[in-house]
Amino acid sequence: MVTKYSIDFSSKTYFLNLVLLVIFLLLISISIFNSIKRQHELEKIDALLDFISKYEKIIDEDRMHKHELLNNLLILKSYKNSKEYKIALNDLIDTYDSNKNISIKNICKLPAGLKGIIYYKIKNSNCEKLRTQIHITKEASLLLENLEQKKYTSLCKIFCIHLDNSLEASINSKEKELFISIYKENTYIVIEIENTFQDKIDLKMIYKEKYSTKENSRGIGLFIAKLIEKNNKNITTSNIVVNDMFISQIKIKVD
Repeated sequence: MVTKYSIDFSSKTYFLNLVLLVIFLLLISISIFNSIKRQHELEKIDALLDFISKYEKIIDEDRMHKHELLNNLLILKSYKNSKEYKIALNDLIDTYDSNKNISIKNICKLPAGLKGIIYYKIKNSNCEKLRTQIHITKEASLLLENLEQKKYTSLCKIFCIHLDNSLEASINSKEKELFISIYKENTYIVIEIENTFQDKIDLKMIYKEKYSTKENSRGIGLFIAKLIEKNNKNITTSNIVVNDMFISQIKIKVD
């Protein structure tokens, strides 16, 4: 015998099951969407690292060819005594030796990513007067090579943003100096970027979303770097000004 109570109970049960089914399907959809999103992000990261690795090989080949050409020109110079010939040849050597203000030590020891970023950014700064010194310790290089991929990718992103800002500031300054040091300090790998600068900097505001020393700049780079840092508890950044040098320090815990 079907009663009113049993009909009401069946309706409620049906409605509850329907709600549960909808929630279940919704959760599955969200899970699939997040999985696809993560996969796309990983593919983008892989593509970026692959591009950097290929570009790094091109840069290395370019450096080898330039070095060989300079050696040949120097040998050629030793065979001639003509004053005019030496002047012309010196001009030709200076034309090819456009990076004479750049001093780089042990950069070949860095893994793909950081090395590609440094080569690419410095090479494309288009500032012949920029004086750059880069030094990496072998110990730090070895630790970077064994760093977990997720940590290393985040480190590359943060470093790239800070390097962009330091390059722009140094190029626009009178002295045009940029120094990069990578070394191990206790349980951390430390990346230190020092640069000269022209405009006044408010250290308390530099990580704000719209802060910039330039009127027409968006001022979003360091804001993004700080967001990446917040999602990686092993990475910390700091900034100070010492003797008219702006110093950015990136630390990543390795032990």
